Amino acid sequence: MAISIFNLNCWLFPPPISSDYKARLFAIIHLIKKRSPDIIFLQEVWSNKSLEYLKNELKNYHSVSSKSLFYNNTGLVVFSKEKPISHKVKFFETTPRYNPIKQLLRKGYIEADIVLNGIKWKIVNTHLYAPTSEKTESITKNQFLELISKIQGTN
Repeated sequence: MAISIFNLNCWLFPPPISSDYKARLFAIIHLIKKRSPDIIFLQEVWSNKSLEYLKNELKNYHSVSSKSLFYNNTGLVVFSKEKPISHKVKFFETTPRYNPIKQLLRKGYIEADIVLNGIKWKIVNTHLYAPTSEKTESITKNQFLELISKIQGTN
């Protein structure tokens, strides 16, 4: 019983931040279609336009994201061939030590329960804070500890 998982930090920032944005998006879709994984975890899918394009191109999949009116808040999206039984989008607490961009583009995770091959799985897609100095390394550690605690159901 094999389950295939595709995980990718897409770096899908709109131009001018990412000059090859469209080419990257097309290449990602091509690779996903070629491999046809059971579960897809994508990070840094920020624009609603990219999110909708992915959903339209991957019609054989169910999706979960944190889409809001302006952008995909967490930058995360999960696609699965089987419809999730349940799902949650959670955000990590922000602190004043976050840089302003990291406060806007909120880090968090998507947790979903899914049945594949008759077995129930809890799947998680996350993108932790990227520390820019020794002082901010504790942010990533705290996010990781929070994630473990929440997924294990202790909080």
